[in-house]
Amino acid sequence: MKEAPILIGHSAAGVFVQHLLDRGLGVAGVAIDSAPTPGVPLYPHAIVSALPVFLDPLSFRRLKTMSRRFFRRRFAQKVPAGEGDALYDRYIVPTARKVYWDGIVNPMRIRWDNPDRAPLLLIGGGRDLIADAAMTRAIWRKQSRAPSRNDLRIFPDRSHWTCVDTGWEQVADPALDWALENGRPPRVVPFERAAAA
Repeated sequence: MKEAPILIGHSAAGVFVQHLLDRGLGVAGVAIDSAPTPGVPLYPHAIVSALPVFLDPLSFRRLKTMSRRFFRRRFAQKVPAGEGDALYDRYIVPTARKVYWDGIVNPMRIRWDNPDRAPLLLIGGGRDLIADAAMTRAIWRKQSRAPSRNDLRIFPDRSHWTCVDTGWEQVADPALDWALENGRPPRVVPFERAAAA
C-alpha cells in the first residue's frame, strides 16, 4: 500500500504544492512564501524582484543566478552581516527564468473551488521582499473558495529566507503541527496501481 503525503513547499515549490493539491494529491498542503500563483496578480515586491527577468522578453529560455547583492538586500536581508556570502555559496543555484514567467502566463490554472482539494495552510512573511504578505493573502482568498479547510498565517518579522533564517523552527513546527492536525484521512492506494501511475 502507498499512502498520500503531506505536501510542503517554499516559494516556487509553494506554487507546486497548490497545483498538486488541485489534482487531488496529498492529505494536506503547506505553501510557505508562495511565489505568484497563476490567476493572482503580482504585488509590488514580486514585481520589483522579477523585473530583471521581465525586461528581457527572451529570458524564459535562460538560467538566472541571483547576485550576492540581491540575495543580501531582498532575499535574506535578516541574515547577520558577514554570514551572507557563506549562505549564498552554499544554497544559491541557477534557476530557470521560465519559473518567473510561468507565474504570469502559465496556462495551467488552479481550480479555486475544487471540492477534492486537501486542506491548505498558506504562510507569509511580513518582511518578505520577494513574495509580499499581501500576495499571500490574495492567494488565500482565492483558495478559500474550496470547501476544504484553508488557513493563513503571517509571521510579521520573517523574510523570504524564513526556512533557513535563525528561528526557522518557529515556522516549521507550527506548519507541520497544522498539517498533522488538519490533514484529511489518507487515501491508501494499492501499491501495484500507484506504481503504474
